Amino acid sequence: MIGEEIAGIGRSVLDVAERLDQRAARVLEVGEKLDRRADEMVELGERMAELGAQMDARGAEIVDRATGVVQTGTELIAVLPALERAIAMATPLEGAIDRFRRLVDRLPGKAARQRDEPS
Repeated sequence: MIGEEIAGIGRSVLDVAERLDQRAARVLEVGEKLDRRADEMVELGERMAELGAQMDARGAEIVDRATGVVQTGTELIAVLPALERAIAMATPLEGAIDRFRRLVDRLPGKAARQRDEPS
């Protein structure tokens, strides 16, 4: 009787120990999965940091180029008044140049000079 009780208690303890062993194995599996996931997260974080650095460098390039565009635009704006004055001066000269050419065409000896000049 006592032996049977001790044997029953022993079997119960053994069952509990086996369940604990199974749960410990599951806990280890979950721990290994978590460890792998943590490694993946660290790698992902490193890749994100690299991409962030690339984006930062690219942003700096864009800012540099935009600064160049602004500088060129500023220079163009500064030159525009001189260009407008030059165009304003050239427009009346077009007619004067045309009239001068017609005058030169009418000068004596023009026809002889044209014959002497190679074409």
